[in-house]
Amino acid sequence: MESRVARLARGLTDRGFEIHILTLRPSTERQPALPSSVKMSLFEIKSGIWPGKIWSLSRFIKANGFDIVHTHNWSTMLYGVLAGKLANAPIIIHGEHGLNHKDLTGLSWKRIVAQRRLAALCDQIIPIHQQMSEGLIASWHLNPNKVTPIPNGVDLSKFRLRPQTGNKEFVVGTVGRLDKVKNLPCLIKAVALLRALSQEKLGVRLVLVGEGPERANLEKLVDELEMGDITNFVGDVTDPESWYEKFSVYVNCSHFEGMSNTLLEAMASELPLVVSNIPGNTSWVSENENALYFVSDQEKDLSHRLQFLKENRELSQSIGKRNGERAKLEFDNRFFLDKYERLYHHLIDG
Repeated sequence: MESRVARLARGLTDRGFEIHILTLRPSTERQPALPSSVKMSLFEIKSGIWPGKIWSLSRFIKANGFDIVHTHNWSTMLYGVLAGKLANAPIIIHGEHGLNHKDLTGLSWKRIVAQRRLAALCDQIIPIHQQMSEGLIASWHLNPNKVTPIPNGVDLSKFRLRPQTGNKEFVVGTVGRLDKVKNLPCLIKAVALLRALSQEKLGVRLVLVGEGPERANLEKLVDELEMGDITNFVGDVTDPESWYEKFSVYVNCSHFEGMSNTLLEAMASELPLVVSNIPGNTSWVSENENALYFVSDQEKDLSHRLQFLKENRELSQSIGKRNGERAKLEFDNRFFLDKYERLYHHLIDG
């Protein structure tokens, strides 16, 4: 979600929009690079329901004279939509990106009812793919005309193609926050099984790019499986795009996804994908065309898919080529920005 907002801010600033990003929680994580013209403010609101903060936020919105208030996910929907309405903001938009690990056990009926009522106050709802649109229309009782899906985009200029060096090492890679929702223990166990199946014991490597609260648990699991010699924890990096060219295959084994930016980045790098068969992946990644599916949370199934690609390098490369072409044709970041620009102007100009 943060990556999408940052790309939107960078791109629309270049197209004449004045962007002000307002965060409700302080963060100790590295912030995305933004143009100096993009304003950022912290309007801190602690967890819980604080009605007084809605009034304070509405005064902030009114004082700044925003034309569009654009909230993202439940974390900002409650306060942003109500405050925007109280401030008589001309346009209120809400974007839905997906769930986090706290939501995996299911949403409370109170939250669903609240989301329905808040969505009714918005001028437009923006999910990140068509399947999510259909789910929100049904769950939130929305008029389909009020819902505009806008898929993520990828800056193609940042991603280099993977060199075909003939290197025998099969590098399994993933990029992202080391969080529970990413289900990385499944990936680690699958690579351990793959190594056991492989005749070339040193021909398999696992690379995890990113940082997060689960790192210590993941490192412990790697030690227990005696995988330290083939596993690299790269940590947080300022240039994650430079790592894709080092991979042979890209894996997403999340419990839940909206529309993964890193899958798009892997596609732009002409990598084959192996993905868990969850709706956020299967709704836009085609099996056998762009990726091999595996049954979510089944490390044996994942290891078999990885072994198949390891033993069929020509097929792996052909899938990667198709992914690169699809990224150019459908997911260029310019298309992403064009859709937002048209929507913003349409709503403002009437």
